[in-house]
Amino acid sequence: MKYLTHSTGFRWLHLDTDGVGSVIAVVTLRRMAVELLGLFSPLYVLSIARDLGCSIQNAVLMVIGYFLLIFLAKLLTMPLAENASFRIGYRRTLILSVIPFFLFVGFLTLSQRYPILLVLVSVFWGIHAAFFWFGYHGLFVKRADQEHFGKQTGLCQALYVLVGILTPILGGLIVIKFGYQALFLAAGAIFTLGVMVALLSREIKPYHDARVVDVIQLFKTHKTVVAAYFGWGLESALYGTIWPVFLFLLVGKILSFGKIVSAAVLLAAIITYLVGLVVDKMGVKEVISLGSIVGFLTWIVRAIVRVPLAIVGVDGLYRVTEQMLHIPLSVRSYQKAITGGTGQALYFMEISLGLGSILGLLLAGVLIFFNLPLWTTFLLASLGALAPMLIVRKENGKEKR
Repeated sequence: MKYLTHSTGFRWLHLDTDGVGSVIAVVTLRRMAVELLGLFSPLYVLSIARDLGCSIQNAVLMVIGYFLLIFLAKLLTMPLAENASFRIGYRRTLILSVIPFFLFVGFLTLSQRYPILLVLVSVFWGIHAAFFWFGYHGLFVKRADQEHFGKQTGLCQALYVLVGILTPILGGLIVIKFGYQALFLAAGAIFTLGVMVALLSREIKPYHDARVVDVIQLFKTHKTVVAAYFGWGLESALYGTIWPVFLFLLVGKILSFGKIVSAAVLLAAIITYLVGLVVDKMGVKEVISLGSIVGFLTWIVRAIVRVPLAIVGVDGLYRVTEQMLHIPLSVRSYQKAITGGTGQALYFMEISLGLGSILGLLLAGVLIFFNLPLWTTFLLASLGALAPMLIVRKENGKEKR
């Protein structure tokens, strides 16, 4: 069977590199499944906690604990994912992630009746994420057009955003009509389709095995970059964990929640792909600086606004600035992977992001434990949004010397 390349009719996207089209298709389908799971998972855990008689404060702490276990499991599984990619290749590592994914979905379906299973749910999701992302990033680095990393990363993110327009409303309707279990099964079916697409591409293995010791050494010599990734991970974790809970408690209805998120995503979809083009032409520094500053301001505004239309505007603006950070930082990591070793660069990025996510959730847990309002965690996230600017300052300092 000929490998899926998506070259015909899409030359302007530079997808004629062997297999990169299939990689983008896989991650887009996976994104749709994750949007159904990730967007509503905090609300699902929150509802279970409330059914158990927990107060709002303790229910939010339970949500934070759930996601904290996910990031811990992912971080601890990273060495296994890297070793698997070196031995069996990036594609097989990505496909291997289907096993913990379906264990995750199975236990998630049973967790409403047996809430203790949420521990296993979070662990298996973290294991899945480690294997999937290591496999995906490795395939992307090896197959994408090196001169157009920004355009192709922008395409991935634009597809992410477009998928996110209908997914929140679709997810809300599924929950209302059929319940959370049907939502989880639908996500499983979509991810299965993504894995089938992955089977169409050829295998690629890294040339060198990356070691944790080498990555720790990089942490010592690249403190500024580590701090930038820490902040990015911290902010992303709080956005995926606290913001959905805050928004749901504010609007009070699953479907209304989905509509607000979809409207915000639609606003972001118009601009996201253009960010990738700007990265290729202008470079990463200007985009990161603007994205960090605007991202910081959106978190400050979140602490104030309570009107649905204003929420749509600020969340839509944030989703654009999120891509202004995600795309150039990803491109930077991919470029480092080309020059300094794929496995080591991906290791460095994923471990840094994971540690930042864990730190952010721990600090948020402390704030909630002391009964501070949810919006105080937004101030913490705003500081994380500024952290990527450290990379710009470091590189500007090098240029002056």
